[in-house]
Order: sequence, then structure tokens, then C-alpha cells
Amino acid sequence: MRTQNQDIHAHMKTRKLINVTANCLLTVTITLSEAVIRRSDSTDSIHYLGVLPMSLRARQRLQVRAEIQRAALTLFARDGFENVTTDQIASAAGVSASTYFRHVRNKEDLLLDPVRHGGAGIVALLEARPESEPADLAVSRAILERSSTLDSAEVEHWRAAFRTAPHLMDRVALIAPEHRDRLVELVAQRMQCDPETDSRPGLLVHLMLAAAEFGYRQWIRSPQKREASLPVCVEGALDAVLDTRWRTPNAQDPKGHHA
Repeated sequence: MRTQNQDIHAHMKTRKLINVTANCLLTVTITLSEAVIRRSDSTDSIHYLGVLPMSLRARQRLQVRAEIQRAALTLFARDGFENVTTDQIASAAGVSASTYFRHVRNKEDLLLDPVRHGGAGIVALLEARPESEPADLAVSRAILERSSTLDSAEVEHWRAAFRTAPHLMDRVALIAPEHRDRLVELVAQRMQCDPETDSRPGLLVHLMLAAAEFGYRQWIRSPQKREASLPVCVEGALDAVLDTRWRTPNAQDPKGHHA
């Protein structure tokens, strides 16, 4: 039987592991949750462009949420997703059960949110790409840059947790519908066409996101391959979609020549 001292030692060890989990998780959470909103010169639509300073209270809420998520990922990776209770997560994060439920709807969200929050980042990165860049290259590089900005220690920690519940990947889309629609709009602008009458912008966005999702799944399934990092897996999948068929006569290829 475990003694009280052993239980205390195990609890302290878990807390230490949680505290040393990549500190950038909070930074990533804040970055993905903040947006600068501006009104387009030609439309009344709202666009995500960057980071808007948040209130102290909002930052504190994000910090509590990040601490809960760090605790959850550590416990998922160690004990398995199905074996971890919400009470255990709250205890490991040092918060009460009521505080936990004020910040978390269910424990699945703690595992899936990093995927769900990627859409706003991809949209912002695509909006920032050079206007002369062909649509397929611009979307590919926006998605790849989004995948490359995450801290390697953080994503490895998330992967270890996610591998205990791979079935959850089927419950989440890589990007929310409103962000997908915005990507189609941006791609249509680069292709100089109307997405209502031309299916290419929507098809390109669909294929690029499907390729990125395939890369994510491949990366999750291959922890033993150290050379197969998340950016490497995603880039390999995206490259299969790149093709001159997506490019308008005025677009330039990577070497600056007209397509």
C-alpha cells in the first residue's frame, strides 16, 4: 500500500512537472485569443490582423485557463485521457472545482482547443503574405508558418497527451467555418475571380486544409521519428497540392517569374 509520504511525494512530482511544462503555452493562448480588428477600405467586413492589448482581467482569465490546460496535458500524457478526472485536473492546477468549470466546458476542450484556435492565425498570416504571391503558395506558407511558430517542447507535450485519445481528432475541424470562408475570399482575390462562380478558390482551400490535417495526423502517429517534426509533416503534405493550375497570369512564382 502507498504511504502518505509516497502520496505527497507523487503529488509534488506531478506539480513540478506541470510547472516546467513549456511556458509558451500561455503566450500561444493569448496570441491566438487576441486580435486587432480593422475595417477594410473597400468592405465592412472584419479581419484578424494582429494583437490587441487585453485587459488585466482578461489576461488573468487566460492565465488560469493555461494553467488548467498545462495540468491536464501532463496528466493525460502520464495516465491516459480516459483515466483522468476533472477533479484531478483541478487539483493538479491548484484551483477549485468551481473555478475549473468557470473556465472549462469539458476536458475534451483542453485537448482540442490548440487545434481549433489555429484558424484565426492562418487567416492573419495569409492576409500578411505579399500580394504578388500565387494563391497556392500563399496559403501553403501561411499554414506552414502557423505550424512552425509553436514551441517544439509545447507541441511535443500536446502530442504525448493527444496520443492517449487519437479518436478525438475526428471530432474537430482544423479551422472554423467563418475562417474557412475568409480564406476562400482571400484566395479568390489572389486568383482574381469570383468564388460564387469559380470553384477553384474553395477547392484550393479545401485541399490545403485537408493536406494540413493529414500532416497533423501523420505527425501524431509518428513520435518515434524524431526527424518528422510537425512542420516537416505538414510541409510534405502541402507540397502535394501546389500546382501552377491555381495561378493567375499575373501571379509570380517563387523565383519572380510570371506563371
